[in-house]
Amino acid sequence: MNNRIRHILKYFKDTPEVQRIKELEPYIDNNKKINELFSLLKDKQKELVRAQNGNDICDLKKIKQEYNGIKQKLLDLPFLEEYLELVDYEHNILQQLASEIEIELQKSLK
Repeated sequence: MNNRIRHILKYFKDTPEVQRIKELEPYIDNNKKINELFSLLKDKQKELVRAQNGNDICDLKKIKQEYNGIKQKLLDLPFLEEYLELVDYEHNILQQLASEIEIELQKSLK
């Protein structure tokens, strides 16, 4: 691994956001209720995709309401909402960085 990549990895590992994510992960990983809700949410998400592909508007509406209900139960847990926001924030930064790297690589290949 070259020094630039090591530097970037160190930067991300040391950010307050990543540190907070690491603090919250054990609470989430070890919480049976949260894991069950995440599992239900994933199942509903799959049902939602199937309903969208099947063009069944009645099922789609019902499943979407159920999905949103489960999602809201998860978001009602303050630390979980914080965790998801932090993960989303870090994911966006990584996507932006990947895009910038891709642009620079394309420039260097021309």
